[in-house]
Amino acid sequence: MMPNLISPTELEYQSLIDDYFNYYLQFNLVHIHETVRILEANDLHYKYLKLENQQSELLSVVRLKTVIFYDQKFYCINKSKSIILNQGYATLLYEYCFNNLNRPIISDSVQTKGGSSDLWHKLISKDRDYQIFKYYTNTNKYVELKNGYNPYLVWGIENAQILAETPAYVYEDLDYDVNFEKSEIDEVFELDYPNLSLSTDYIDPKLIQFIEGGKIKDRYHVRLVVK
Repeated sequence: MMPNLISPTELEYQSLIDDYFNYYLQFNLVHIHETVRILEANDLHYKYLKLENQQSELLSVVRLKTVIFYDQKFYCINKSKSIILNQGYATLLYEYCFNNLNRPIISDSVQTKGGSSDLWHKLISKDRDYQIFKYYTNTNKYVELKNGYNPYLVWGIENAQILAETPAYVYEDLDYDVNFEKSEIDEVFELDYPNLSLSTDYIDPKLIQFIEGGKIKDRYHVRLVVK
């Protein structure tokens, strides 16, 4: 229940954008923004929102799941993925959810450094017409976050000391194509480091930089909430 950080390679996305997503979900148009559009689909477990261009090419996806804390229902960002990075597409989807859905939005239980945690940081730091809170799931306490906040009071690391003592070669900035499927990256990593696992032994350099840059705690009981 925390914004505790992990490396992007520790998450898999095949179950998000799969045959079920592509061929079985029934998406309906809900919003048009300039040259892109947002479509929504629902099943028994999740709400899906996807961003497409005018050629119906997929740009970004977010999957939401209902969770409950202290009798309050939230839409939790269960998983998200941008096909084209650094174009603001994920921000468009997140802010559509913030401004148009009928429940508060709450962050997922883990976030990636260089991925979703960086997106939340940009959202907190920008000019906006919605409020973002640090939410303590163990006490039901909300603390509003504004530009200039201390990220080390929001994000933590589980077993930070263990990570800090991991051999330096694991931190190498590996030149893996971000468009590779995770299974392909696994195969390449195994050739380079036959005694290591990409999911458990590779630590992204951005995560190491965060660990070394401030006082780290386990933020198990902290999430981010927009309402």
